[in-house]
Amino acid sequence: MENQNNQNNQNYEQYPNQGYDPQFQQTQQIVNQALADDKKKRKKKKLTIILIIVGVLLLIGIVGAIGDSGDDGSTNTTTKTQSTETTIQTTQTTQPTTDSATLGEKNALVKAKSYLKMGGFSEESLKNQLEFEGFEESEIDYAVSNCDADWNEQCVDKAESYISMGGFSKSSLHDQLKFEGFTEEQINYALEKVGY
Repeated sequence: MENQNNQNNQNYEQYPNQGYDPQFQQTQQIVNQALADDKKKRKKKKLTIILIIVGVLLLIGIVGAIGDSGDDGSTNTTTKTQSTETTIQTTQTTQPTTDSATLGEKNALVKAKSYLKMGGFSEESLKNQLEFEGFEESEIDYAVSNCDADWNEQCVDKAESYISMGGFSKSSLHDQLKFEGFTEEQINYALEKVGY
């Protein structure tokens, strides 16, 4: 280092009018090195951010695929016990699901079943939700007719969710379930099941 300083001083002494300054040259080298290091750090930071984003997107895709794997139209393996009387009350005449269903009808049915798994949907609220999702009326009708919903149990699920919030009298719970689109029979069934 001392030899370099001596050489820089000699250059300055030999060429005083050319503006050679050894301290300026050293400062310039330090600045250039710092800029190069900063550029490397920024590249590394960008790469890290890109990898994080890609990782998050992959994770979302995997979780979505796992979550959708149960929505393939197969019947749910967990069933709620119910009396024969309830089964008779809720049995509807449904169109048989056939391979002749359009893609839109099949997708509406898958979406309907996924909402029903969450619980608490009346037939009316399910139709409204599918309409909001952009399905056509014929696709919605197909889905609702073929989703094998137990509307009484859906009403019980909704009633239980309201009760868990607290502060519902029998009358206010009845009115809320009516607002949600459940029938009187479904509401009465649910009120009895939750203890009113």
